[in-house]
Amino acid sequence: MNKRLITFFTFILTATILLATPDGDLRTNTSHVLFSSIPKHFQLYTRNENDSATVAISGKVTTTGYDSIQTVVYRNGEIWKKIAQPLAYSGSEAAFSLKPQIHAELSEYKFDVELIAGTQKTLIVTCDSIVCGDAFLLCGQSNSHNALSTETYENEFCRTFGVKVGNSNYYPYNPADTLWSRARGYSSVGPNVGVFGLELQKFLTDEIKVPSCIINGGTGGSIISENLPNSANPADLNTIYGKVLYRVREAELSRIRAMIWYQGENDADSINTVAWLGRFKTLLEGWKTDFQPEKVYVYQIHPGCGGTWMSKLREIQRTIPDSLAEPNITMLSTCGAVGHDGCHYVKEGYIMLARWLFDVMRADFYGAYTDIIDYLPPNIQSANYDPATLQLTLTFDNTYELVWPADTLNESLTDYFYLDNGFGNIASGIARNDSVILTLGSQHFFKTITYLPDQNYNDGSGYYYGPWLKNSRGIGAFSFHGIKIHNPSETVRLISPNGGEIWIPDSTYEITWEQSNLSKIKLLYSADSGQTWIDIADNLDASICHFSWKTPADVASKSCKVRIVDMNNSITADESNALFGIFQKKITVTYPNGGEVLEVGSTITISWTSSFVDYVRIQYSVDNGVNFATIKLRVPAS
Repeated sequence: MNKRLITFFTFILTATILLATPDGDLRTNTSHVLFSSIPKHFQLYTRNENDSATVAISGKVTTTGYDSIQTVVYRNGEIWKKIAQPLAYSGSEAAFSLKPQIHAELSEYKFDVELIAGTQKTLIVTCDSIVCGDAFLLCGQSNSHNALSTETYENEFCRTFGVKVGNSNYYPYNPADTLWSRARGYSSVGPNVGVFGLELQKFLTDEIKVPSCIINGGTGGSIISENLPNSANPADLNTIYGKVLYRVREAELSRIRAMIWYQGENDADSINTVAWLGRFKTLLEGWKTDFQPEKVYVYQIHPGCGGTWMSKLREIQRTIPDSLAEPNITMLSTCGAVGHDGCHYVKEGYIMLARWLFDVMRADFYGAYTDIIDYLPPNIQSANYDPATLQLTLTFDNTYELVWPADTLNESLTDYFYLDNGFGNIASGIARNDSVILTLGSQHFFKTITYLPDQNYNDGSGYYYGPWLKNSRGIGAFSFHGIKIHNPSETVRLISPNGGEIWIPDSTYEITWEQSNLSKIKLLYSADSGQTWIDIADNLDASICHFSWKTPADVASKSCKVRIVDMNNSITADESNALFGIFQKKITVTYPNGGEVLEVGSTITISWTSSFVDYVRIQYSVDNGVNFATIKLRVPAS
């Protein structure tokens, strides 16, 4: 069969699926109408910035004698709205275009398309179980798609499109596989999104109350070069990349919230590790062109099965956002996830990985500014050694409270910090706020420090399962490799504000710090994430370690930082580890605001203005504010 004939056959098959009656889900009487656009059964439409989507129902009526065409929209089984369009015939045909909108919520919509002639209505087609929500892509090696028989969860709001093929997704894709279905995590083929993907969808359903679609293109054992697009034909169905692209296009997913990437174990050798970042950049450029994800989440791989250059590859992954200058890439940790067997995780481990990602997504996409303490993995920023105390201080970003573990499995974490690639020189370790303090057993000067082995315990007894350095939420710190150790005699560290605080404008707060061997310091603040800095005070006595600051009355920002700098040496400095806010939340009702007389049963528009408020609850009272009834539980403040 030649290529042209294959293409023709595919078109006929697609039309047959559209106009047939699969299990009674899509009822049709299309002899009078030719559709150019119509929802598929169980389809998810990706929501826009207004938390809604337009469902296009268009085509032409091919039989004369009808006055209009309409769609009756049902929401959770009840009539919600009707949208009609008069028909204007040109000859024996009349074009139409209906554009009902649906909202991103845990509701299923149904559309009855009817032709109307006088008082007579003819049902043409019924499209059922349609939702509006968010779409994500999940790709990589086997941990991105691993299925377990114990993962029996299914939900009508957790969806996928198309299938994963056999041989761990290496087989070519059948272009006829274009059905929407419930996502599954118990089978490695078919509508499988993996345990990890399905548990992520469960969090989105349970906590954000939004339907979701995940298209999983994970391919077990694949190296990154196998995941690259065919530059001549990115939608090549013989490639891993092309299968994902085909499914996204056929699903008509117009907005991809994120690409989630977990891959690298099989690249951890002396050749592929060196080439990995360049190949990832090529892959990233393909994603930007073909999928345009709003965020890219990349997991740093876990110590275990794979090549012997895992520590080096993990360091390349840890530094991706800086190396590629890509602010929309967020790195995620796997260290400390439970139930790792050396290659894969038990169900509880995948749930933990999904939870960590969900907390980041909640902050990125769903307006959760609060409760973000320690929601990102601790990330090494510097290593400073003080020969007077024999202490090596490791300072971490993205963290407020590090947790040093007790010795477990007859192992101490001190032996898994490697100084110049050796172990056994660290006598003790403690965690203090955003830092780890390692005390050496005797005087030494080292050049580099590495955290965690390539694969195994130091005695070669097996894959490394811990202990782990974690934050207060139990998220493991990133592994790091070959970090340069600085040996200064003068240091300073900002204590407060260090991120997450909300300070009121024109109010007084204490800036506090710790310092060593400094005489005078300078304080500055930024209201734009550190792009520009404004003086607070200079020539302060460094030893007092606190300063009462009256916040500016004219600042209103969630993106504030404070910096402290040695007046004698500007490279000795510290700043807030994360952003804090200087603002005051405010809501003002503008209508109705008093004195209005509202007719019973009438519809009005309630309006308000707000500052630094993500969502509002709308209530009313008929007894002068003694009791309130809810109109709408949760509405975007904007």
